[in-house]
Amino acid sequence: PVDRQADASAVHLLGLPVLVVDDNATNRLILHEMLSRWRMLPVTANGGAAGLTWLRQAASAGKPFPLVLLDVDMPEMDGFQVAEEIRRSPELAATVLLMLTSGSRHGDSARYRELGIKAYLMKPVAEYELLDAMLTAARSFRPPLTILLAEDSLVNQRVVMGLMRRLYKQGPHVVVAQNGAEALEATGRDKFDLVLMDVWLPEMDGFKAAAAIRQREQQTGGHLPIIGMAKDAMKGDRERCLEAGMDDCISQPVQPDELLAAIERLVPAPAAPPAHPMSRPRMVTQHR
Repeated sequence: PVDRQADASAVHLLGLPVLVVDDNATNRLILHEMLSRWRMLPVTANGGAAGLTWLRQAASAGKPFPLVLLDVDMPEMDGFQVAEEIRRSPELAATVLLMLTSGSRHGDSARYRELGIKAYLMKPVAEYELLDAMLTAARSFRPPLTILLAEDSLVNQRVVMGLMRRLYKQGPHVVVAQNGAEALEATGRDKFDLVLMDVWLPEMDGFKAAAAIRQREQQTGGHLPIIGMAKDAMKGDRERCLEAGMDDCISQPVQPDELLAAIERLVPAPAAPPAHPMSRPRMVTQHR
């Protein structure tokens, strides 16, 4: 079973439609149960032809499936053939594809890249692996974030911006402030989704800048998420960050998992793409 942290992460999948294409009834049932547990909206199709029918009908109705979980090893039309057909169809080309495979064959990796497969998983897939793949896919639907990075170190600036490009398909727009005073001015002038604030900045440190932002919000309203960054985040600086009004504090050098977890927790996930015509999760099997 997934742990509490995984259950909390699954909130980002709430209401997300997904089409499962697999010719094996047992596999469809297992996958449907997993996806439903995360409160996604799964529909299952018995084989490639049925899957393409579902995709085209949903697209014609103006409510395309944003995400497809596709088995590679199917008779008549295998997963690669289905993926090729999806990529050839303009109305389906933006669909995010994940694949399940029983084993890797020579040339498969190249085909995954050519077809833009977001992830491929070995069967039988573990629940935590599928959850991680789904969360990664869901981040593809997040619009680009606008982030203020308050950091005076050029090296740290490059590290954080590199991590953001790796974590999000659509890289965020990052504005850099060299000190706390610049951060305070920028947040009063422009709109940001998030602030990453080094706590030890010149002229005005991150603690004072965060406190000033919170004081201003008492007059203007709103709440801008602020994540502090400190070398000793677990040795006292974290408490100082929270006292100054920051929402969280992460350690430097910044670690990808810690940064991602903080952002996902503080910046609300976008609304799920519109549901397909079937608004309630249920098992669906189509035969030709």
